[in-house]
Amino acid sequence: MSCATYAYRLRRGIGVGQDEELSLRIFTRLCSQGLASGCSQVGGLLSYPDTGAVARNYELAATFYDRACTGGHMNACSILGNRYLLARGVPKDPEAAASLFQRACDARHIASCGKLGALYMDGYGVRKDLESAEVLLTQACNQNEDYACSQLANLKLERSRFSGEDPASGARDLLEQCDLGGMFSCRHAGILHIDGVPGVESDVKTALGSFKRACEQGFRGACTNLGELQVLGIGVPEKNVEAGLPVVQYACENHDWRACNVLAWLYLNGDGVERDVDYSALLLELACENYHSPSCLDLSDYYGQGIGSLEPNVSAASDLRARACKYGRPRFKQEWCGRTQAEVQ
Repeated sequence: MSCATYAYRLRRGIGVGQDEELSLRIFTRLCSQGLASGCSQVGGLLSYPDTGAVARNYELAATFYDRACTGGHMNACSILGNRYLLARGVPKDPEAAASLFQRACDARHIASCGKLGALYMDGYGVRKDLESAEVLLTQACNQNEDYACSQLANLKLERSRFSGEDPASGARDLLEQCDLGGMFSCRHAGILHIDGVPGVESDVKTALGSFKRACEQGFRGACTNLGELQVLGIGVPEKNVEAGLPVVQYACENHDWRACNVLAWLYLNGDGVERDVDYSALLLELACENYHSPSCLDLSDYYGQGIGSLEPNVSAASDLRARACKYGRPRFKQEWCGRTQAEVQ
């Protein structure tokens, strides 16, 4: 048995007692000897420790993913690209993410081609180019990459608004991919069932089922969708805070910053929880520090109005609004960043 195999079994507790600390030491030594996959494993251990024996450290993890990527480990390049999009252990930098996805895609890391295609679709980190997006997303979807398939279906829906193409085609693709168990497609199918588009009737019950299915597969964004419907009562006969609150808390604790934004709203209004305006502001601050632009904008409103223990501070409000617009995705900027502070309030 190789050292790498033994270290992996130690990490997962496969055939041996789980020992993340020893696994980390072995993978770190292998990394120092030039084994790129060992560097990537160190990054994984530092990012997602299971037992508490290893402290989570996203910043240090990013340095090991970088070493692994430099050493030719394309999955590490893809992971590092995600980190630049999420600002997890590195500054938010969509251009750096696009460069890493391009590098990995060129080396035939098919998931990275799908991620790069999604950036081209949104014009995020690269110029908007729907033709390049379609080529990349189709390439990845044909290799059964669910994320790419879900984004390709969304691309069809977006184009149908301008081209006269059948919008039901993209919707059907999402629903079919969800039926095959794709968590990204299930989440997007749930959104379609909320919004209602040609080919998909508005159906909150089905949406809840789609979000639940994706959430159970570990997609935290879908957990937020699920909990949000329940705690806010969006499109459902009555709210169910008791069922939705733990789901939103789980997503927030696991760094889905939109979930933290939803929790902030609940604490601001005392909806299903004891009202705590200062904790609401703290949640918004946490999400804003992690580049969640809507939370920066909401926190700007808190400072603008002097909510809770926050004194009115026009300068802080303006700085937060600027931060929101600097790091927001293109659609967010289009909707919010041409407006004055008074219009936002």
